[in-house]
Amino acid sequence: QLLGLSRDTVTEELKEHSAVDGLEAAARQLEKSVADLRLALGLEPRRAAWSKVEQSKPFQSAMEAARSALTQLSGLLERAAVKGTGLANCWRRSQDILDRLFLLSDNPPPDHVLWFETGARSFVLRMTPMDIAAPFRQCLADGTKAWIFTSATLAVGTSFGHFQAQLGLEAAQTAQWDSPFDYATQALLYVPRGLPPPSVPDYTERV
Repeated sequence: QLLGLSRDTVTEELKEHSAVDGLEAAARQLEKSVADLRLALGLEPRRAAWSKVEQSKPFQSAMEAARSALTQLSGLLERAAVKGTGLANCWRRSQDILDRLFLLSDNPPPDHVLWFETGARSFVLRMTPMDIAAPFRQCLADGTKAWIFTSATLAVGTSFGHFQAQLGLEAAQTAQWDSPFDYATQALLYVPRGLPPPSVPDYTERV
């Protein structure tokens, strides 16, 4: 989204000619700061908790530079927005991204988990709610579709209570059917002895 905003700003400025000094340069600076922020997240693609990088000085510096570049661009876009719908749209996008970036880095909701994911040349910053019951309940209320959840693992014993509570499905109709598979005579369970705990760093090498 950041790179798209930068490139679209340059494109729309060429079309609409706002004549706002420094607009294209600010867009280019944002593009550079985004590349620097990607490098600050580590060279190898990975997925990790926000806590893995938030105290890193290079990351903090790169994040501040990206926020500063986006703030600068958004201010210039506000002045340019009157010149055309394309630049006005870029300004609205810059404000939306800036709000979310400040929320994530300065005032994250306490009931969310912060994490990031990087690709070869990209990154995604995410906030995932720990309790999705309320937003999922709203999703159900917004339409008239029928929702059917089916799995071998929805119930604990004979109760669907945990699954229903997690998704806000307290009023759901539930049913449970026994499997036709004869586990007692058609299945064997092997438990290897001497395996290390799955949490040890070299678990996959030792198994």
